[in-house]
Amino acid sequence: MIRKEIGVILFVLAIITLLVTPLLADEIKMDVTYKLPSGVEVSAFGSEFSTHGKLSPDKPCLYLNLTLKNASQEAGRYQVYIILPAENKSAGGVMPRNGEPLGSGAEVSEKYPFQIYEVPSKVTVMVEKIKS
Repeated sequence: MIRKEIGVILFVLAIITLLVTPLLADEIKMDVTYKLPSGVEVSAFGSEFSTHGKLSPDKPCLYLNLTLKNASQEAGRYQVYIILPAENKSAGGVMPRNGEPLGSGAEVSEKYPFQIYEVPSKVTVMVEKIKS
């Protein structure tokens, strides 16, 4: 009888661990270096592990979430590079994606997937303004 109760307790603890671990992903600190042009601010930067998409449907992989704010007076689009030097991985794209420039004071968010399964120690975020 005692073995069954211990088994149930261990099972419940395992379930709690699985449920709480994704919540802790945003609390994990990374060494992030930003290289931004004038007039651009990073409003938010975070991480999550998800099985969303075709990249890793069975095992949660890393998604880095970036929110940029246009702090300049003129509208613009931006080329973004996110580099994980220790893992030899990078991702990037144009923000905003839809082709319309980001207005003054406006924000845009994007998720960048990486096929890695641990939080990286260092991240470099480079942003360049696209000439119109």
